[in-house]
Amino acid sequence: WTDVLQGILLLSGALLAGIAVIISLGGIDPFFSKVADLDPKQLTMHDPKESKWNPWWILTFCLFASLASIVQPAQWMRFYAAKSSRTLRQSAMIFAIILPSCFLFGVMLVGLVGRAVHPPIDPNLALIASNLPEGLNKPSQIAVFMLSEQLPEMLGGLGIILISVIMVAIMAASMSTADSNLHALGGVLTRDIYDRFINPNASEKKRTLAGRIVIIFATGLALLVVSLGENTPFGKGLLETIMQFFFLAMAFSCQLVPPAIDILYIRKGTRYGAIAGMCTGGIVVLATYIFADKEGIQYLKRIIDLGCLAIIFNVIVFIIVSKITKKVEPSHIESFKRDLN
Repeated sequence: WTDVLQGILLLSGALLAGIAVIISLGGIDPFFSKVADLDPKQLTMHDPKESKWNPWWILTFCLFASLASIVQPAQWMRFYAAKSSRTLRQSAMIFAIILPSCFLFGVMLVGLVGRAVHPPIDPNLALIASNLPEGLNKPSQIAVFMLSEQLPEMLGGLGIILISVIMVAIMAASMSTADSNLHALGGVLTRDIYDRFINPNASEKKRTLAGRIVIIFATGLALLVVSLGENTPFGKGLLETIMQFFFLAMAFSCQLVPPAIDILYIRKGTRYGAIAGMCTGGIVVLATYIFADKEGIQYLKRIIDLGCLAIIFNVIVFIIVSKITKKVEPSHIESFKRDLN
C-alpha cells in the first residue's frame, strides 16, 4: 500500500506540476508562444557527430533501458506480488500508458517553461550547465526551482499549498525507487548468501533480521555517499563513478532479456546457450567500457547504446549454442507451461 500511495502522489504531482506552470504563463496559447521563441537547437535532437544524445542512441537506450529495468531483481519481486496474471497484465498496461503520459504532460512541460522563462546567460555560448541561471544548471533541481519560484508568485497561498504537494510527490518518487531496491538487495543477499553459505539452517525470523540489517546498512552507506558527494571533491568523484556504473549495470541487466523471453514464449533455448549468450553480452559490455577511448568504440557509442550492441551478440551466441547443445526435456517444458497457465 505504501507503493500505491507513493505512485498516486507521483502521478498526480507530475500532472499538477505541468498544469501549474501553464497557468503561471497565462494559459496554453502563451505557453506555446514562449516555447516557439526558443532556439530550435533546444527543441531538436543532436547530430551523431556532435553528441551521443542523438535519435539513434536515444532510441536504442530507451528501448533497452526499459527492458533492463523490467528484469532487475526489484521488478521481479513486484511481479511475484501480483495476485493473478490478470492483475499483472493490467498493471503493465497502466504503467506503459499512464506513466509516460504524466511525464510528457507534466514534468516535460516544467522543463520547457524553465528554458523559456530563463534563457541562457550568454545566448552565443553552448547550452551547458555553466551557461544557465542558478537553479537550472542541475537537471535534478529544475522542477523544484521552477515550481517554487512560479507558483507562490502567481497563486499566492494556494501556490504554496500546491508546491508542498508536488514536493511530496517528488519525494514519493525517490522513496518508492529506493525502498524497492533496498528490499531487493536485502532479499537477494539473505537468500543467496546468508541462507546458502552463512547459516543454511536459519529460521524465518533470523532471515528476516538479516535482511533488515542489510537494508539498514545499505541505507546508511547510501546517505554517507550522498553527503560526501555534496561536500567533498572525493565524494563528487565517487558519485560520478557510481553513475557510470549505473549505466553499465543497466547494460549488463539487458543480457537477461533473451533468456527471459525464450523461457516465457519461445522455449527453444538451452541452459548452456543462455549462459554462453549472457557471458558474451557481458564481455562485449566490458570490452566497450575498457576500450572506450578507441575511435571506433566512440563512434559506436554515439549511434547505439551499449546494452543494445551487447544484446545483438548475446542473441546470436544464444541461438548458435542452443542449436548444438542438449535440448531441455519436453516433460520439463510442459511442466513449466502448466505453471505459467
